[in-house]
Amino acid sequence: MPPTLGVPTLESFSALRIASDLLDCLDRLDTEQCQLFFQQADANVEEFKRLNERINRDMLAIKTFLEEVPGLILNPIYTAVIDDYVKRFMSAGNRENQFKILSIGSGASQIMEPHLQEVSGLFSSPVINVRTPKLVSLLSILFQGRTKRLDLTPLSQLDANSDQIVQQYKDFVTESIPKVPYLTELNVAALNSRSQIPQIENSHLQLLGRHCPLLEKLNVSYQRTITGEGICHLGPGSNPEDHPGCVNLKELLIFDTGVYVKDVAAVISKLPNLHYLGYKETGKVIKLLFRDLFQAKLKITHVDNRGSKSRKLVVNALRCKKKITNAISALCPDVKNIKLRISDDDVFTLNCLDKLESVELVYHVSNIQSPGSGTKSFLEVRGQQLTALTIICNNMTMSMISVIGENCVNLRQLWFRSNHFLNGSQMDSLAYNHNCFTKLEILYLRVGLNSLYMTSNFPSHVIPLIVKNAPLKELILAIRSNIIDDEYIIGLIKDNNLTDLEKILIMVPGMNSIPGILNITESTLDYIVNNCKNIRKIGNLLTWKIERLFVDELMGHIKDFNWDLTVINKKMNLN
Repeated sequence: MPPTLGVPTLESFSALRIASDLLDCLDRLDTEQCQLFFQQADANVEEFKRLNERINRDMLAIKTFLEEVPGLILNPIYTAVIDDYVKRFMSAGNRENQFKILSIGSGASQIMEPHLQEVSGLFSSPVINVRTPKLVSLLSILFQGRTKRLDLTPLSQLDANSDQIVQQYKDFVTESIPKVPYLTELNVAALNSRSQIPQIENSHLQLLGRHCPLLEKLNVSYQRTITGEGICHLGPGSNPEDHPGCVNLKELLIFDTGVYVKDVAAVISKLPNLHYLGYKETGKVIKLLFRDLFQAKLKITHVDNRGSKSRKLVVNALRCKKKITNAISALCPDVKNIKLRISDDDVFTLNCLDKLESVELVYHVSNIQSPGSGTKSFLEVRGQQLTALTIICNNMTMSMISVIGENCVNLRQLWFRSNHFLNGSQMDSLAYNHNCFTKLEILYLRVGLNSLYMTSNFPSHVIPLIVKNAPLKELILAIRSNIIDDEYIIGLIKDNNLTDLEKILIMVPGMNSIPGILNITESTLDYIVNNCKNIRKIGNLLTWKIERLFVDELMGHIKDFNWDLTVINKKMNLN
């Protein structure tokens, strides 16, 4: 049986209760402010002044309380406040009610509704039953003097696209950044393309560089308005006293923004403590610095040169040739994690990177290629130190799987994606009694161009040979083949002692949208649920041949027995 959900920790329980009380208080204050506005004409000046002062005093008391909470304890409270706010927002129902919440709050909207109906007929939807303050009120308690960590990405679930709401948000952030001088982590990645919140602009980065010198982690990924003009402010200005910059930055994530290579090169040369640069043309950045005779060694440990989706991808220009490898070796002696577009002829040049632990190789430059002798040479030299390996190529072969198994003795993660599988001779295969993959915990195998691609020549012994000795925790298979059925999957788990699996995803490559495309039924699902005692995620049931009633029964068991089990049963894309 799957594990049950644990009892919430005292910290999380307390944070949830404090978060709920804070949101209730903020909504009450929003409501009282709205009442005061409409009573202004009838109240005498002294009474109005007294009520206004009390509201401001109550708001100040909330902020004072939060300022006295230690920074480490404040973080779980902030997380709980944002999560609770999103839940309340979602329960408001239609978009009209949701707009009310973001702009004026639920309580205030109930007071304003009759007045607005008289004027224009607006806000005629049903009354909001859940108490939720306006967005600016929520933000006002997040940006406090002692705030150290802020993750605003859950706000992307609000689906906020109103110009009025977005402008309120941006104005508030502009006013509030100077108030958080102790900020060390900020995450405003735009994870939801349908929402304009959280949003950050170049002017906000300028404020961070001026007022947040302790910042260590910054994530502005997918914010298309961020350009080189903005990130240049993260370095010290011409007058360091006025603009000290964020020289303590250790992580800077700018995936798929509007930033170009020359802009990144200019700023990272001013960030001496940077370890992780989240930018998909980092190899070209380092090559540019090396060409310009940059002398200092960089502390960067991650190099990603796969190319950004924010502009047209010229894959041949991203190819990791010897010049890029030499530049990485010279300027980034501590590099441990690389993600590169490469040809097999170039792979052996990676031998000079002697601290590698995690490698992703995309064999797609001028055309889609496959690993060969160059990859084999590299793995023979550096394979022993690798803990994670990802290969994305045209052809998967048993020969390459054998090379990986024989040389990567400390491998914990293997991600192998290919368009086709090529059979070789029996000599290419691992021996049945091999001692490879003894530390492998995550296995991902994908073969096929898309969900309709049938892999007719995939040998049944390949997967059992890989998992035979592996203490596997996660198994992800994206292969449409006649061998993938109940008997095969159940036998794979039973014969190879895979009952400690925590995650099993059996799908088709690409978009999983066709119900029942795999020959897997309730028998496999029942076996996994009853025998894998650590299972926490299983799917994708949409592509299995399973009756709706059986899925509903499983979901009922999860609820009744409080299982810690996530079931994937939906349309989704598997890359």
